[in-house]
Amino acid sequence: RCWCCRRHSDGKPEKPLKEMSLLFRPGFKGYEGFMARELHSDSTVGETDVLSVEATEEGKRTQVLLRFDDIIGEGVEQIHPGARVRSAALNINVINPGHGVEVHKVLTQWDPATTYQEFGGDGATPGKETVAKPLSSAEMVQMGLLSLDMTSVVQAWARGEPNFGVALLPRGADGLSFMGYPSGTPPALTVEVLQEPGGKSPRSTTTILFEPPQTTVSVRDSATTTTTALPPVFVTSTAKPAQSTYDPHGLDAEFFFGVDPSHRTFEAATQGRQADAREKVADVNYVAGSPRWEIVEAHAPFAARWRGELTIDGEGRYSFQVLTDNIMSLTIDGKTLLGGASGAATSPLFSSRAAAVDLAAGAHTVVVTLLQHSEHNLMAIDLRYQGPDTEGKMVSVPKAALFPGSSSAVRGVAFALAHVRLQRKFLVEGVVDRGGIVAGLAAAIVAVGALVALLPTLQLATEPFRRAWRTRAQRRQLRRYDPARLLHGRADFA
Repeated sequence: RCWCCRRHSDGKPEKPLKEMSLLFRPGFKGYEGFMARELHSDSTVGETDVLSVEATEEGKRTQVLLRFDDIIGEGVEQIHPGARVRSAALNINVINPGHGVEVHKVLTQWDPATTYQEFGGDGATPGKETVAKPLSSAEMVQMGLLSLDMTSVVQAWARGEPNFGVALLPRGADGLSFMGYPSGTPPALTVEVLQEPGGKSPRSTTTILFEPPQTTVSVRDSATTTTTALPPVFVTSTAKPAQSTYDPHGLDAEFFFGVDPSHRTFEAATQGRQADAREKVADVNYVAGSPRWEIVEAHAPFAARWRGELTIDGEGRYSFQVLTDNIMSLTIDGKTLLGGASGAATSPLFSSRAAAVDLAAGAHTVVVTLLQHSEHNLMAIDLRYQGPDTEGKMVSVPKAALFPGSSSAVRGVAFALAHVRLQRKFLVEGVVDRGGIVAGLAAAIVAVGALVALLPTLQLATEPFRRAWRTRAQRRQLRRYDPARLLHGRADFA
């Protein structure tokens, strides 16, 4: 590169560098490169939800291996090869304080099934399986968010060195524990990097918008009878994900600011109040420090409610959890499963309490409430479930399984209109029997009912425009009676 004209050796001008902030966290923007393994000196089994680092006086040791794969590349959300890393930090949510922890660069390969005995025979030993000198360390760790410096090792990975992750080793007999994955606050790697902007961006694929029920229409043509099934409706897009114009998935969220911290239920805190802010969100998985909390004021009491529909594909028994240290409640099909009046109002710090319920295949109403009544509580919440749809694993409820409250109405309108159009075609050709006409009228009634159900959503969507119109009308009214205009004889009373 020529320093005087900022050109590469091939003569092409160099692009200006841009300082970027990148976040690598499981589930954030589709990131799936996180890997963790807990090593026990006296066991081959390691936890994933909660990870521990410990060295007891009896000689038992517990260590944690972490790795963030696919963070180096040409993508928009990746560190470009050769980029300058200004800072990098590993952020963990400590739920059990301890003496301290050290972060060491790992020098050998491992996988989620690696055991303490397989990792060198004696776990991660500084100077053998890891670099002797720690990257960073912390003493007398307290509960809450802990940031550990990783700048030098991330810079090494950007220069092309192999990424085997890092090892968290204890600094005393009193170990500490932190949230793993899956959880509401999994470990995250934050990076400030100076690199050329842009990069490769994934493009979306064909997506099923909705699939009508297996309803058929019988058409009689003289002596023959034909049965026609309504096909699923598809939406195909080749635009970038950020340019997508419609996404049927998610939940309706409402936020109430400045609530009385003395209240201990969502209903009491929001009685007689309208929501201060509303938005459509992907799911109920808000980690501490996430940009998704920007809608509320930090360290101030507030209440929130998420509601919509949960789609179940496999009928059976499902267990639900809400991980938070705030006051919460979970209601499925009008029945309160967690929190609320059915039990204790508050749940312990990231409680693992679960409630089970039998659910049939189809849509079920879901309502989650949160009451942040203390500035000392961690702002985090995660709705999780376990059942036939998750292959028996406890996972965060995905966006694909959630629909806003009006989703049934939207799908019902689309299905009914498709049905009516088909019936109209047959009426014009004169080949529909009486049953088909009745089915068409029923579909039309369904469409009208669905449109009525959509009215609250339309009112919510047009609220900003109606508010702007009222403000403009008030300003016009004030200008009509402006004393300055009256003095100049230009008052307009029309």
